[in-house]
Amino acid sequence: MAPTLYGESDLVRCAKCDLQWLVDSEAPREGMCWHCGDPVAKSEGERVRGSRVSLVADRRSPKPGEWVAFTQVGHDAIKRVVGIPGDTIAVRGLKLLVNGRPIQFDRDDAMSSMIPVDLNDHRERSRWQETTGAWMVYHHASVHYQNRSSQVWDDYPVNFGLSRRLEPVENLIVSGTPVSASPDCTLEVMFWSSEGSVSSERSVPVGSDFRVDQRTLTGNEMLPLKTEELPVAPEKPVAIRVLRGTAKFANLAVHRPIEYRLRPRDDRKNYPMTLSSDQYFVLGDNVPISVDSRDFGPITSNQIIGVVQAR
Repeated sequence: MAPTLYGESDLVRCAKCDLQWLVDSEAPREGMCWHCGDPVAKSEGERVRGSRVSLVADRRSPKPGEWVAFTQVGHDAIKRVVGIPGDTIAVRGLKLLVNGRPIQFDRDDAMSSMIPVDLNDHRERSRWQETTGAWMVYHHASVHYQNRSSQVWDDYPVNFGLSRRLEPVENLIVSGTPVSASPDCTLEVMFWSSEGSVSSERSVPVGSDFRVDQRTLTGNEMLPLKTEELPVAPEKPVAIRVLRGTAKFANLAVHRPIEYRLRPRDDRKNYPMTLSSDQYFVLGDNVPISVDSRDFGPITSNQIIGVVQAR
């Protein structure tokens, strides 16, 4: 779960959900479980060392998606490169765009960099409910609002005990494990979006998990935004059903990708900006609290120490 590189951390466990996760070592000792909202605390004596990385100590031109170590105002930092010389960084709503497109990277650790929203097998009571049309609909509830019905927010489990303004998110990823499925089984997945709900049909893979990423659905799969028959809504952002054949699923999970965006306090007047021949725009994966190019602007090649690789 994001961020994808950690500093020195502590372990937090929730007995009710049977979950554990890392939080910053300087975070408060007590907080609440991101999954169920129950009070939890850091585990005593379980300090975890930060991520191990290797440094390619040169100033070659880093590629989008790579981490770089650089010097900034007397200290060293590691951030992800999202913009390179010639790129234009712009804003739509709060979302940051590079050359008119949302920032998105193909990663080998794709799921490890996703932020969990709901892990059905770790709940005492499922939030998936059957409705008309054979749909199974996910009903979201926010731990920040006493587990009342809510749209999905941009909270991060790692930001333990942090109080800040939350922003709504829409792009989700649903996954699960077919316990049994007929050879002709076809699954329909529908996501809610403020720009129009989207639906897609997928064959159920035999012997492997299924995973559908809302960001990969095309405009051809857009559905009318206001249709009473649609099973999805802001508080019910994803639904699945078996269109053909039969199937049973386990490990149903909802995640969201890291979404690179401005924070409410950031100055939009700085955008759009086109990077010069020596400039790079860098961001941290812990988007709400990272100090990066949104604060100090682009970095230059003479600040770069080298490219960082996780070990």
